[in-house]
Amino acid sequence: MSKGVVFISHIKEEAEIAKLLKTTLEDKFLGVFSVFVSSHPLSIKLGDKWFDKMAISISQADLVIVICSPLSEKRPWINFEAGCGFGNKVPVIPLCHSGLKPGDLSLPLNVFQGAELNSLNTMQELFGRIANTFSIKPPKMNDQNFFDVITKYETSIKNSISCSNTIRISAVLKDSITYLKYFILASVLEYSEITELNENDSLRERFSTIEIEYNKTYNLFNNSLLMANVNEKVYELLYFYINKVQDNIKFILTCEKYNQLENLEDIFDQYIISSSKLISWYSNIRALDKYNSKHISGIIEDIKNQKEAPAYRKSNMLNYFIDYYSCIKYLHEWINRNEATVASIVGSNG
Repeated sequence: MSKGVVFISHIKEEAEIAKLLKTTLEDKFLGVFSVFVSSHPLSIKLGDKWFDKMAISISQADLVIVICSPLSEKRPWINFEAGCGFGNKVPVIPLCHSGLKPGDLSLPLNVFQGAELNSLNTMQELFGRIANTFSIKPPKMNDQNFFDVITKYETSIKNSISCSNTIRISAVLKDSITYLKYFILASVLEYSEITELNENDSLRERFSTIEIEYNKTYNLFNNSLLMANVNEKVYELLYFYINKVQDNIKFILTCEKYNQLENLEDIFDQYIISSSKLISWYSNIRALDKYNSKHISGIIEDIKNQKEAPAYRKSNMLNYFIDYYSCIKYLHEWINRNEATVASIVGSNG
């Protein structure tokens, strides 16, 4: 009489968790049944046709366990194997880890009652379910090392997910933030300095170290030196890319695949909360530029003569430029903080 089979479905990145669970089940149940794990050399030996071996094992399985995490739960292979178990009318048990909760599972896995892997209660309940399947008495789960190892793997997987998401998020924001940097610098640098910046490709270095001074912000009325925007002014393009970054951040925050954002979510929230203040100057400066340009030269001279931003004055057009200065100073700090956070996440997991 052949032994029963427990089939463990997993993705290759989580093979060590599946192997640990296989060893634990076989040890605790004293080999009453065999545990099939495709990545384990005792389940598929050299020379075996792996798909045939897997298909036979899942067709003979008395119970299917699916290892689920944010990294794996939407992978087609584990959903396929869960479907095979369902088709064979055997219990299918999703075991979640690394931040994924049973309530977060999507179809078809969410039709099965799942639990969290790194839990003594879950493991004892799992032992009871398996024991009932094979009509035997359940053993006690008293192996703390199992949970220590799972915790270690959870940390590794969470870091991997966080790093991967951070890299993708940075790619989404890269172009718009690069332009935003450029027009912040263009607000406080002369044409000759901007030309040198382009030639030396030193945007990142110059941006991270520059001090944003109020008496340099008069350059906001300069025309862009970028070929694609040559007829537009610096302040107009800054306004455009402030909104572009905001749109990108909103997309990231609402996109389901960008979970576990670490400290980035707080930084993004700060940008969204501040967005109305970041553009409060635009309509007034644009109106002044288009319809009352004769005052601009006087305002520029006033700005040049004050290194520190002055206090607001009642009904004074200079207030718009104080807001502009506050805006680019905030953006400068925000971008540097965002990039330092990204570097720390990717660097610590790289």
